Amino acid sequence: MEQFTKNNECEMCECEECLQMLELFLDNETTLEQKNQVKFHIENCEHCKSCYEAEHQLKNTIKEQGSNKKCPSEIMKCIQNKIKEMVFG
Repeated sequence: MEQFTKNNECEMCECEECLQMLELFLDNETTLEQKNQVKFHIENCEHCKSCYEAEHQLKNTIKEQGSNKKCPSEIMKCIQNKIKEMVFG
């Protein structure tokens, strides 16, 4: 059953919009207005807050795991050579 706000807007619609912007919000790729909308919504919606916390934790875990890894020197040399080829022909 859909819940409606004072303005007779469907709260589920707001959740859908919030969840669509969540990844951009976490990557700091939203406009200031969008950022404020998402922040307000997750402060007032337990479902979206839970989704935000799960996504945030996942991103942090991936970031932590990835920061401990070094790219093998062979791969670095290959990438550098490809860049040189692209730049210098």
